[in-house]
Amino acid sequence: MFTRIHRAALAAGVGLLVSSGISTADQDPTTYVLRNYDADGHLVSVVGDTGGAADVACSSGVEYPHYSPPPRAGSVLFKVRVKCDGQGAPPDIHVNGVLGFVPGDPAGPPPPPAPVEPRSVSSQTQRVPVPGEATYYTPAQGQPPVLGSHWYTGGYEAGFVAPIQGPIGNGDTPLVPVTTP
Repeated sequence: MFTRIHRAALAAGVGLLVSSGISTADQDPTTYVLRNYDADGHLVSVVGDTGGAADVACSSGVEYPHYSPPPRAGSVLFKVRVKCDGQGAPPDIHVNGVLGFVPGDPAGPPPPPAPVEPRSVSSQTQRVPVPGEATYYTPAQGQPPVLGSHWYTGGYEAGFVAPIQGPIGNGDTPLVPVTTP
């Protein structure tokens, strides 16, 4: 499903994070590991695994799309959370997110297989504190709200951008019913 959302986002002009791999900057000897989890808590990928010798270990996970009422958002949204532990320079992590939907009554059965239509895309970089976490929202703050009772899915692609560069991974959620006012 993420591939379909991803292609739709590309057609909408959302750039992908492209990286050649993990490399540490000469001025920063910190080693980094990132563990990527899906919405059900299953480990999806490990990047930069140093056999447990990392100074900073980060993990990411995605939350299911849901309606967040005003004043918080007044929108359907989904979140990607990145959490880092250890000691070292806080990494800058970039996340591209796509919130898509398939028309259908959320009170009824799941819709039959159909193309996912993107409703919102985001592209955000945040410095994640160590220890600490950062939350990436789609739609991002300042973007138009997403409304409409349908079946929604969220997908993301993430990567380190500083002080190292490298892909983290990607993930998506299954279609979930969301009702809005």
